[in-house]
Amino acid sequence: MGILDKAKEMLGMDGDDTQNAADDAKDKASDAGGGLTDKAKDAAGGMTDKAKAGVDKAADAADSATGGKFSDKIDGGADAAKSGIDKMGGDS
Repeated sequence: MGILDKAKEMLGMDGDDTQNAADDAKDKASDAGGGLTDKAKDAAGGMTDKAKAGVDKAADAADSATGGKFSDKIDGGADAAKSGIDKMGGDS
């Protein structure tokens, strides 16, 4: 008999009680996690404009530093970064 079996015996729990307790804990964790996910999305959603502005500023600086030689590549990378920001913020 293992330590968990001894604990169950001391608490008067059988297999069904143990499974029910595990299911309850799983449900509570899932509910709490969902709320946190929603809060994170809300917070990120409010920052998407600022993040995109930062990407544009960085792209402009990179374009200036390279003398416009890689403008197409820099613009493509900036567009991809902004698309990723939209996806993280919950936008389509």
